[in-house]
Amino acid sequence: MGCATSFFKVVSCKATIPLDRQSTPQNSNGALEHVRSRSDDNRFLSKQVHLDSLDKFGLTDPNGISSISNGSHDGFYEDPDFPAQPSSLFFSPKSISELESYTWKRPYQLSKTPQLYVDGTSRRDVLQGSLGDCWLLSTCAAVAKREDLLHRVISPTQVLFGPEYTGLIRLNMWRFGKWQTIIIDDRLPQRNGKYCYSRCLDENEFWVALLEKAVAKMHGSYEAIEGGMPIEAMVDLTGGLAERYELSDSTMHRTLYRYLRRSFASQAFITCSRKGDWRQAHKADQNGLVQGHAYTITGLFRVNEGKCGKCHLIRVRNPWGDQNEWKGPWSDNDANWKLLENSTKQSMGFHNKVDGEFWMDFFSDFCHEFEEVSICTLGPDFDHDGEVDKLISSTTVFGEWIKGQSAGGSRNNLERFATNPQFRLDILEAEKPLEEGSRSENSRYSQLIISLSQEHQRCVDDKKMKLLQIGFCLYGAKGSSWLNLQHFKQHKDLGTSGPYINYREVFARFELLPGSYIIIPATFESNIESNFMVRVFSGAKFSLSRIK
Repeated sequence: MGCATSFFKVVSCKATIPLDRQSTPQNSNGALEHVRSRSDDNRFLSKQVHLDSLDKFGLTDPNGISSISNGSHDGFYEDPDFPAQPSSLFFSPKSISELESYTWKRPYQLSKTPQLYVDGTSRRDVLQGSLGDCWLLSTCAAVAKREDLLHRVISPTQVLFGPEYTGLIRLNMWRFGKWQTIIIDDRLPQRNGKYCYSRCLDENEFWVALLEKAVAKMHGSYEAIEGGMPIEAMVDLTGGLAERYELSDSTMHRTLYRYLRRSFASQAFITCSRKGDWRQAHKADQNGLVQGHAYTITGLFRVNEGKCGKCHLIRVRNPWGDQNEWKGPWSDNDANWKLLENSTKQSMGFHNKVDGEFWMDFFSDFCHEFEEVSICTLGPDFDHDGEVDKLISSTTVFGEWIKGQSAGGSRNNLERFATNPQFRLDILEAEKPLEEGSRSENSRYSQLIISLSQEHQRCVDDKKMKLLQIGFCLYGAKGSSWLNLQHFKQHKDLGTSGPYINYREVFARFELLPGSYIIIPATFESNIESNFMVRVFSGAKFSLSRIK
């Protein structure tokens, strides 16, 4: 299908930018380089390695679980792959005196009646420690409203003391296209005899600390999970689709607020982050907020009452769970609350507590103080209305960029770009009529979401690993053949995922007529090796296969 005769429409709220065009902020090569705060800063090195086995991600083959030995000097399981040693805490050198301050304790040594969960799950369970993993813990607080999802990650049937206790904990994480099993022991690091990393508010509850340990094992060490993006944790804990929205465009704020309200009502998981230097993210500013820090969005409410007038409020929680709260309008002790009826405050769930949770005005304060909002849904939202749509068909395919063969890089060099892997997408039916007044009113189209993910581990051989800048292009197919250099010289793409960016996953929404298309995933730079995954979701039937 030629570009000139096919119908194509992107319905994402973000503009689609050609992948070989420069955007800001950018690196010296013109690719979009995401500016990371503490909520997503990784202090990466430039090296990238090829990863292709479960054990490199701390994952366990389910077929081998029965053969895992529980034996140790105290009779309880000790994980040989993530031992109670400094290598599990840090990848960077530390002084002997600092290392000697750490010890490891099992839950039964910290509590007389330790449990994974106490009285269900709640956002208030989650308390961040000294580790800069707010990206993970803000997501834990968001997902905590769905107890069933957390139970899928870490089953409540496992015990932490008593006759059936073994010291072994099994968790499940969504990694690179499927649920994977992670095995850990339950020894938790302490510093100078006290908790140093995350914990639950209830001293008898341990799901937060053990989940954090499992994530640390997946990435090599506790230090390796400092800095990150909430959208990554959202996908790992739910298997859903996560999307990030920048707050820099004030013209989109009202649309975003409506979308947030609908998404929250549909049980989506929502976080937000502040910009700033993560190295300064150990204390709050004069307004009570922490720069370079990730928070959880826990509620939205529109007030239109008495002297207050009409206000659009948003409730936010700091994973520190302490006195570091917003001190501006609508903070806990603000005079605005005296203007509301008690019934209104009760319906909002307002409480004046030192717990890290607070309300703000969305337009005048939140959008000014925060940099981005991330939203995760458990299924595709094709029409971007905040509600998960009916999924008829979804397919996942895997591939790899191999140096000198299939790692062609961006379209800045079309000859190399033509060597990238190509996947044929055949849309077999349509689901919706085109809008009245369109050029083909009798035609029907299909709504799709196409995503590209790269396989990534944060730390390998004591080195932090860099996320590649990735993206994909969509072209009309030419018969059943491979698209060659000449085709790219003569035809424009039908759409892209946007500028190349160092995210673990990128995706875009499309509305396409039935027919054949080609998806081309690529990195910005050529000859960089990695595994990748392409997922397609649609409300209509389609097929997806690799062209060889």
